[in-house]
Formats: sequence, structure tokens, C-alpha cells
Amino acid sequence: MVMTIRSPEHAELRALLDAAGWSAYKAAQECGMTASAMQQAVRGETRLRGTAWRLLRILAVQSERDALPPAPLP
Repeated sequence: MVMTIRSPEHAELRALLDAAGWSAYKAAQECGMTASAMQQAVRGETRLRGTAWRLLRILAVQSERDALPPAPLP
């Protein structure tokens, strides 16, 4: 069975970057893309591949989690 990962709409991509506090340049660095390719995807000129979208979402969540203060030990 082949799993297809959908590509995001550019508004979804922009919302993720805004929530993570990342520029298109930072997002490109995080997922191994060129800055120009990420900027084109953010502007809606091209579509971000589904695999890059999935990776970017994972990295953004990890970044948010890592920014949290450590939980107190019991």
C-alpha cells in the first residue's frame, strides 16, 4: 500500500512558519531546501512536496517543545 502525503496550501505553510516564529530562510535550513524554493512555496508560486511538509511540521513541533521550560521533578 502506497501512502500519499499531501502538499500544503501556501496559507497552511505560512501559518506553520508564523506559529513557529520561523522565516522562510530558517525553514529552508531546517528541512534542507534552498531558501528560494521555500520562498516560492510560501508565496504560492510552487507547491511544497508532501515529504518536506511532513518533515517541517515535525521539526516545528520539536522546536516548540524544546523551547518549553523543563518540567519540575517530583
